[in-house]
Amino acid sequence: MTERRTVEDYMKLPYAVTLIQNEDGSYFAEIKDLPGCMSQGNTLDETMTMVNDAKHAWITTALELGRDIPLPEEEREYSGKFIVRIPASLHRDLAILADKEGVSLNQMALTLLSKNLSLIYLEKQEELLSKVANAIDVIAKGERPATHHVQVKDSRVDDVDNVRQIRTVAS
Repeated sequence: MTERRTVEDYMKLPYAVTLIQNEDGSYFAEIKDLPGCMSQGNTLDETMTMVNDAKHAWITTALELGRDIPLPEEEREYSGKFIVRIPASLHRDLAILADKEGVSLNQMALTLLSKNLSLIYLEKQEELLSKVANAIDVIAKGERPATHHVQVKDSRVDDVDNVRQIRTVAS
């Protein structure tokens, strides 16, 4: 039997917080792993306090209602196995390709997924580098970038100094 977690147990988990600095200097914060858990504030400190309060209320309400509370993405376990329904023609094409390459159908699917996932990561890296380059250009001109997006892995208020160090990184 699995032991039941408390609000305090969930509050200690490393839920990622996405911070967005608005044009007026205020902040918006969201915990995507907890749908609808978000807040805002005028300063980074205030926003982090407010989003932690929202997280506490979200978790408390979910427990009171007997709802499942998702674990942070990095805490989730994956089996390495999933079932996908595909058209028979695609199944045939993959099987033919796997046979030509002398590998199993599973190995061929893994190879193709890995290659495409690598392309997606490369595109995201290029997009990030472009945003950083644009932000540097804006700053070099003496202007202020319109918004900053930051992903914070641990949303405890005592980590706000670490957030300040990375808050100008575009994502």
